[in-house]
Amino acid sequence: MTEQELKKLGKRDLLSIVEKQEEEIERLSRELEETKTVLESGDIPLRAPGSLMEAARGINSIFAEAQKAADEYL
Repeated sequence: MTEQELKKLGKRDLLSIVEKQEEEIERLSRELEETKTVLESGDIPLRAPGSLMEAARGINSIFAEAQKAADEYL
């Protein structure tokens, strides 16, 4: 909303905007606290389990190649 539009609003409209902003601030504060709690507990839910599985496969592949190279060297 532009400054001109804000100047044209009445007190009730401005109060309504402020109340909505306060509600949004409270909601975001609660969400932030919940996120901090989860982060501090270390109990972070996985949202992309496929990515974790792909990473594990990649690591296994690296170890397999390292073992192969070690076997060839010895």
